[in-house]
Amino acid sequence: MSFNANDREGGGNYIPTEALEAASYPGRVVQLVLMGVQPQRPYQGQAKAPAEMLYVGYELSHEFMPDADGNPDVTKPRWVGEDFPFYSLDADRAKSTLRYNAIDNQGVAGGDWLKVMTMPCNITLSKEPRKGKEGQFTNYVQNVGLPVQVPGYTQPELVNPPRIFDIDEPDMEVFAKLPEWLRGKLTTNLNYNGSALQAAVLALGGEAPAPTTQASTAPREKPSAPPAPPAPPAPPAPNAAG
Repeated sequence: MSFNANDREGGGNYIPTEALEAASYPGRVVQLVLMGVQPQRPYQGQAKAPAEMLYVGYELSHEFMPDADGNPDVTKPRWVGEDFPFYSLDADRAKSTLRYNAIDNQGVAGGDWLKVMTMPCNITLSKEPRKGKEGQFTNYVQNVGLPVQVPGYTQPELVNPPRIFDIDEPDMEVFAKLPEWLRGKLTTNLNYNGSALQAAVLALGGEAPAPTTQASTAPREKPSAPPAPPAPPAPPAPNAAG
């Protein structure tokens, strides 16, 4: 499978951490995962066809996980991520196109997501109650915009090496480092049965998941672009770097 949008038509369990405040944060693209064909939630009561999905992870440049004493550990930047249907750049209002154009804002990568790895951007996060966890909050990516451009500011480079996972050419060392929920998505994608990923999982002694009613072993068909979604709101002004 290709990470190039022009080819399209149309590590462990999660550990809760204190959510960041709703704001915009400088970051860089650090992770890309082709998730295969995934079911889609109904929209306005209407069923939606399954779609190829892409997960994008961002490393925040100035936010870090706490160490044993509760102090920021500068060797462990915070990561946030989001997934969305992966369409051609011709679908100019699709989320995948809006995200790509915000990151490759100079148009130098030719639609290839692999070439935007490590590129800087500005990630706007919301802070919302965690479902089923009273008093806890979580962050969601609301928007991705142009990188911070403030005189005298130089955005740090990535601390972590970039991570890429393609279900058609599965790197099982990378697979083992993905969060459990994301591994679950990969091994229940609608074309998992008979796939290279299934063969790799079985070779390592894993078990295939029970087939779902939507599962298919037919060759994948590239999805057509959906109706254009509304454009997202403009992100708030970036935080002052510190």
